[in-house]
Amino acid sequence: MARYLIEVSGTLVPILFVLALLAALIGEPYAHVNRKRFFAGIGVGLLAACLMVLLQKTTGAVIRELYNAPILLFSLLCTGFLCLRPAAANSATPLRQNMLFVCGALWAAFYFPDLFLYPFDFTEDTDTLFCFCVLEKSLAYLIALCLTSVGALALSRLAAHFRVESRKKICLLALGIMALQQLVLLLQIAFSRHWVPAFPWIFEGLVFLLQYQAFFLFAQLGLSACIAIAGIRVYWGGGRRGPADALPRNPAEVRKYRAAARRKVAWGVLALCLTVLVTLILTLGKRWHEQPVVLSPPTAVLPQEGQILVPVATVNDGHLHRFVYTAKDGTPVRFIIIRKNDSAYGVGLDACDVCGPSGYYERDGKVVCILCDVVINLSTIGLKGGCNPVPLAHALQSASLVIQQADLEKEAHRFRDGG
Repeated sequence: MARYLIEVSGTLVPILFVLALLAALIGEPYAHVNRKRFFAGIGVGLLAACLMVLLQKTTGAVIRELYNAPILLFSLLCTGFLCLRPAAANSATPLRQNMLFVCGALWAAFYFPDLFLYPFDFTEDTDTLFCFCVLEKSLAYLIALCLTSVGALALSRLAAHFRVESRKKICLLALGIMALQQLVLLLQIAFSRHWVPAFPWIFEGLVFLLQYQAFFLFAQLGLSACIAIAGIRVYWGGGRRGPADALPRNPAEVRKYRAAARRKVAWGVLALCLTVLVTLILTLGKRWHEQPVVLSPPTAVLPQEGQILVPVATVNDGHLHRFVYTAKDGTPVRFIIIRKNDSAYGVGLDACDVCGPSGYYERDGKVVCILCDVVINLSTIGLKGGCNPVPLAHALQSASLVIQQADLEKEAHRFRDGG
């Protein structure tokens, strides 16, 4: 559950943050037309993202880097234009209005495919949609979606009441952060595809930026918190520190004015609380989720006449059991055994074809891959495919599971490098 809470939040914050602030910048006298163009562009981008996901899942012919590169390039140009001319958000010029449409389409087409791809992973460790595992992942997905969406809405509603000049400065900062992030991602694709010469100083700088790529995400969250705090400070106490206008003299108007100020404070408090909550998810939550799993040492086994004998009574409790055989060259070859039902046992290496020898552990009665945190369907242990343990041939003889020593020797190569 934590995985999707973290990943979906990290995916949505960069795009929803900028969309919210740009929507707040769009004001009178052309707000209706400009917002209509902007949200129409977002709609087109969402359709493009859906089409990309559909093609990727049905044909496998989509190369994500080739999809992202042109979008990032044109998005960088459009973002740069808005950085230089933030007043375009309130312009009646057709070119500038169309620029809002193009920006919305490009941003949505780049950032939203990942959001649509996550649900396809919900059933990767089960054969049915109707199980607790899928429900848990779906809830995490929806919670992250709600937290980030409501936070962006609160931020937009609050920022829309700031002075125009303040809104322009805020948007300039937000767009600048997005432009830097897009530039880093574009350079990463260009270097990996060998489209540009790999000058050492550029490459070293890119590696440094990629190591600290989370800086862009937390810079956006920090700016969001600053906006919320500024709004609360300005409108606290009925707007006595109001941004420009003095309090009206008519008592009815005063009450109306202060009620509006209280609503703005409420939006500010909501935006601040959700920003802090998302930040905690992306920091403490991620740290907790990625903490290393401490495993007990596997049980050592010795061959007898070319066979490994594991008494059924020692693995008959339905829990995961880990064993290790030392190969002739000294390589420790780990394997696992778990009882699947009354008549079958899952026997496989403590390694898979996807994640290598990272191994598995038991969590809440489920077998989980240590590296990718995928829950393995118990019925598929002993079968090839996906993140399943590499199957290990075995036989049941005289109340013992029998594994051939030669089979373990053949698989020793999987554990030689970092096992």
